[in-house]
Amino acid sequence: MSLENGCMQFIAGSHLGPVLLHGPIGGDPTTHGLECVSGFDAKEAVICPLDLGDCTIHSGRTLHFAGPNPSDGPRYAYSLVFGLPRHASPEQRSFPMERQSPFFARCTRARIALERQLLAVSLSQGARVRLRQSL
Repeated sequence: MSLENGCMQFIAGSHLGPVLLHGPIGGDPTTHGLECVSGFDAKEAVICPLDLGDCTIHSGRTLHFAGPNPSDGPRYAYSLVFGLPRHASPEQRSFPMERQSPFFARCTRARIALERQLLAVSLSQGARVRLRQSL
């Protein structure tokens, strides 16, 4: 993967700063992705070309992007997403871009439903453990 076929690029140190304003890709609210719209300089991006079998690993908070692939060859990608345990944040955790996109609204509703199901299962398992302990 090279710069010519759209390799990944990263904004160094961006994971250490605040969450920047994002918007739908190209301003189109029907797209399922977001792009950062301000607060960084794309000219400072670190280009990360890869050889066959290479990979990149980065925090989800690191600003990253891939350019277009104008070459005749395909550009394949395989993404794995891992999360860290949640912790309380002193920052406001509501982002305008979440309210602007129908896709992210669906994701948020699905996440809330899943969290409610997990909480119900957790409470149910906790009740069973307490019941077993009392027997």
